[in-house]
Amino acid sequence: MPHLLLLLVFLLGCALAVGAEEKSAEFYVRRGFEYGKRKEHDLAIADFNKALELNPREKAYDKAWKDVHKAQSFGWKVTSDFLKKLRRASGRYR
Repeated sequence: MPHLLLLLVFLLGCALAVGAEEKSAEFYVRRGFEYGKRKEHDLAIADFNKALELNPREKAYDKAWKDVHKAQSFGWKVTSDFLKKLRRASGRYR
C-alpha cells in the first residue's frame, strides 16, 4: 500500500510539472515560432504576446522588438494593435 501511495504522489507531481511547463513563457515562445513557420501569424503573435505577459523582463522586450523587426523584414504583417501593446508594455516608441 505505501508503494501505491508513493506512485500516486509521483504521478501527480509529473502531471503538475507538465501543466506548469505549458504555462511558461518559453512554451509560448517555442509555440509562437512553430506557428510562424506554418504561416499562422496571428497565432504566433498572440503566443509571443502571452510570453511577454508571463516574462516581462527588459531582455524579453529587446528580443520581442528584434523578432518584430525580423518578421517585418520577411514581409509578415504585424498588427498595429500588437505593436501598440508592445510599445506600451516596453515603454518604447519605435
